[in-house]
Amino acid sequence: DDLDVQVLANLEEKEKYSKKLKTLFQQMDSNCSGQLNLDNIQEVMISDPAGVAKVFDAMEISVETACQLFELLDVNDSGQLEVEEFVEGCLRLRGTAKAT
Repeated sequence: DDLDVQVLANLEEKEKYSKKLKTLFQQMDSNCSGQLNLDNIQEVMISDPAGVAKVFDAMEISVETACQLFELLDVNDSGQLEVEEFVEGCLRLRGTAKAT
């Protein structure tokens, strides 16, 4: 039972962070293309650093620059991030941050 409760709590937490990340993605996707490039991420990190930092701090993700974030998340080296790639990448980073 304890394992079931823990698994359920982890799923709920992942869903909560996924929603926050999807909202952040939409804010960064200024042209509503469904994709982000490095310029999009840099623009938001410059224009609203406190807002972006708040989301990542809440997720225990520390990223120094937009370029580093983009390189970490763009696992297929396409130069573009789709929403799922962004969300899953951030969740992976969060898991790595919690494990260290």
